[in-house]
Amino acid sequence: MKKLLTVLTFFCALNANAQNYNLLIGTYTNKGNSDGIYVYNYDTQTAETKLKNSVKTINPSYLAVSKDKKFIYAVNEDGKNSMISSFKFNSQDGKLTFLDKRSSEGADPCYITTNGNQVLVANYSGGSLAAFYTSVDGKFSNPKQVIQHTGKSIDPRRQLSAHVHQVQLTPDKKYLIANDLGEDQIYSYKIAATHARELTLHKVIKTNAGSGPRHLAFTPNGKFAYLAHEFNGKITTYSYANGNLDKLQ
Repeated sequence: MKKLLTVLTFFCALNANAQNYNLLIGTYTNKGNSDGIYVYNYDTQTAETKLKNSVKTINPSYLAVSKDKKFIYAVNEDGKNSMISSFKFNSQDGKLTFLDKRSSEGADPCYITTNGNQVLVANYSGGSLAAFYTSVDGKFSNPKQVIQHTGKSIDPRRQLSAHVHQVQLTPDKKYLIANDLGEDQIYSYKIAATHARELTLHKVIKTNAGSGPRHLAFTPNGKFAYLAHEFNGKITTYSYANGNLDKLQ
């Protein structure tokens, strides 16, 4: 996975003034002078930004915002010592208050998303995905679930093992899609309709060998999905229904 010293991710949370948004930025801190997560005020009329606050944390290369916008969850990409962190978020002054930290259950997490009180993580180098749960105060709680991928593909340098690059909820929130760049495969996991919401494998979709599936995005109507491939630079179109992705183009 390519490491950049520039801005990696951002999320916007609506402020009291409809013209202004909070811009949250995650970075790499192992090189350069970055502290961790930065919060800027972003003016949609002038496109001007102004630093509001920041918090120190190791390599927060991807961020997720809770549905109520009260908490921020970050990966801490640090090899075998990788963690995930949670922060309380004040949308008025942009202050982030550290709450909790746990092992990501795999090396180099590169994607994190939320499903209510469930936090889902893709561990790139570890080749796994992990599901955590949060309490009402934003801290992590048990139980958790870890699913390990074990395959590989044809690239002699970057596909010697599984590399989960993204975990994405389907529009109906009934399935979780995991793109495995190392295996050239997409995994569809069914989310149980229980309090624990356990993940069980529903289907595996193969992509072209050596293509490196990276990120997938659904259309607003939830009927289609677009998959970006890192290695060949192509985009594949799928139709979506009931946990199934069928290739169209």
